[in-house]
Amino acid sequence: MLGVCDKNRLAPEDPSKPQHGLSRLSFNTGMITFINYGQYVSQAASEITLCHEIGHNFGSPVSMSTRND
Repeated sequence: MLGVCDKNRLAPEDPSKPQHGLSRLSFNTGMITFINYGQYVSQAASEITLCHEIGHNFGSPVSMSTRND
């Protein structure tokens, strides 16, 4: 499980690079954007997305629910 206090760890680099191997990576990062598929996203929607990503940094799993209720 990853979270805010997760330490960096060795992870495989991109094997398509000429000199691939292991690198130290930190998974305590998140990124949002104000553009999605070429369309601007409202600040409110981006703020909600940021909160969602911060939840993952605290260890909240991805919900795979397909229910619409």
